[in-house]
This record gives sequence, C-alpha cells and structure tokens, in this order.
Amino acid sequence: MKDYVRIDIRSDLDQAGWRELLKAALPDFAWRGGDSDAQGPYLTGRRPDGVHIQCWMGEAPAAMAVSFRGAKLSQAAMSSLITTLEQRILPQAGEVLRVDAGERP
Repeated sequence: MKDYVRIDIRSDLDQAGWRELLKAALPDFAWRGGDSDAQGPYLTGRRPDGVHIQCWMGEAPAAMAVSFRGAKLSQAAMSSLITTLEQRILPQAGEVLRVDAGERP
C-alpha cells in the first residue's frame, strides 16, 4: 500500500458539511479549515500518530489525500482506515470515483 493515498469523490457538501461529517466520523483527528487561492476551500486533519488527511472542496470532483508518511501504523491499520473512509464515511458525502492506494493487505 502507498504511504500517500488519493481519493476522488463527487460531492455537493460545502466546507461546513465536510467538517461535520469528518469530525463526527474521525473524532481522533484535529480538524481545521481554510481557503486556498489555487484549490478553494479545504479541510485538514491530523491524528497524534502522524496520519494526515486533506480534503479540497473547490475541485470537481472533490479531492482527498491521506498521508501515512511518518505515521506509526502497520500496513493493515493503514488499509483499514482507507477502507473505513471509502465504505463508511465518504458515501455519506457523495459518490467515490477513485481510490489510488496501491496494493492493499
């Protein structure tokens, strides 16, 4: 599995909707938002073990990146988080179009 996973999703949620969804589903992440000149509104979350998630709502489709670089997780734990995102969390936001995670355990 890659240490940097990209997910594309077709979604009508705005930044507040994404924040509500991600904060409720992933409460162990510290979430903050902003607005990028190049990519529009975004959310970023960081977990104490080093996992970092970024979500850009200004793109069509919306783009999410999950970085495990420097995280202290097994391959199975990384794969489990991605599976949780793509099967339980992101379908609430819209249609998952692509998950680029490489080979998974």
